[in-house]
Amino acid sequence: MHLRVVGQIDDSDPLESMEYPDMLMPFQTAWDAFEAQQIDSTAEAVSFYVRDPLALNAFKEEMGQIGELGLMEVYRGEGAKFSYKGTALYVQDGIFITMAGRLKTAIRILTVFLLPMGILVFIVGYVISHLLANGRVKEFALFRSLGVGAPFAVWVFWCEQFVLVFAGNVLGCLMALLLLAKEKPLELLALE
Repeated sequence: MHLRVVGQIDDSDPLESMEYPDMLMPFQTAWDAFEAQQIDSTAEAVSFYVRDPLALNAFKEEMGQIGELGLMEVYRGEGAKFSYKGTALYVQDGIFITMAGRLKTAIRILTVFLLPMGILVFIVGYVISHLLANGRVKEFALFRSLGVGAPFAVWVFWCEQFVLVFAGNVLGCLMALLLLAKEKPLELLALE
């Protein structure tokens, strides 16, 4: 049987790579190969991902109800054979639980640092604004001598700062996107 390799799985994560099989192929390909040899085919195992991992408990509950009704047989169309052997359903949610635990830890750490970082940002922003305002006293005096009101002059200075900060954020985001786009994509092979 000749197969073409159309992709590779990134197995750099040691936890996830232990779960990966040696090769993946569509069911229909395997069934067609068995039927061409006139051999009965049965599935030993099927794996899939739940579309919404946050609803994993609801999925397990629904699958438990289906199992209670006796509907956990394997079915493959007309003339299929049913099998009640083995475990009907085995949910491997360890990876999800581990990742959710890591995410909760990261959120707790970020929450702890939120107040000190907010205070630091406020102090730095106030000091920088104070220094910038002291450096622009002559410009402010020029605005006032031209008849511009104090609130409007402050508004002009604030808008200048806002435009500079906004432009810096936009350029930073664009640079980050460009750097991420240059990363090497998943290599696809086409071997016979």
